Amino acid sequence: MDFRGGTQTTDMKNGVFTDEEFETAVRNIKSSLRSVTDSIRSINKFYVAGYLEGKDTSPLEDAELLDTVTREDVIRCANSITVHTVYFLKGGNGGEW
Repeated sequence: MDFRGGTQTTDMKNGVFTDEEFETAVRNIKSSLRSVTDSIRSINKFYVAGYLEGKDTSPLEDAELLDTVTREDVIRCANSITVHTVYFLKGGNGGEW
């Protein structure tokens, strides 16, 4: 295992993911953005976070923007990530929790 960031991060940096995985991820994120409008709390959290980030788009506008994201964008973004901390989980009592 690559403990410098995990194998999934390394795979993304190297473009090792299928078109199906990419499309599924985009579809799931779009679905999550559309569900923001399902509750007042989610709407509030979305717009407060957007305000703090200096952006002025709706959840539906963000979902539409995902249609412009490419595999190359994901790879470029993954390569800009620097792992800060790696945690190792250890069981107690002979491996039992």
